[in-house]
Amino acid sequence: MTLPAAAAAALFGGFSHVLLDAIMHADMDPFRPLAEGNPWLDAVPLGTLHAACLGLGLFALVLFALRLALVAKRRADARGEAGDPTFRSDPPPRA
Repeated sequence: MTLPAAAAAALFGGFSHVLLDAIMHADMDPFRPLAEGNPWLDAVPLGTLHAACLGLGLFALVLFALRLALVAKRRADARGEAGDPTFRSDPPPRA
């Protein structure tokens, strides 16, 4: 992972975590010390928030699996294993 990608992931993760916590926890002050209170509290029903988190997590797992498959295919193509009709991964049977 590159430094810009890690920095972007850290920023997104940090801010989204504060946002999600502010929606569901009454003791959060997301704008402190600039402002008191939590204007985001109960902005989304808790069940909807949990369902959205679960759905996004499953979506991320699918994307991760597709990326793994793509990387494996590219590596196989680079080794000449895919698309070459003369390539055999197992030895030919003995006569």
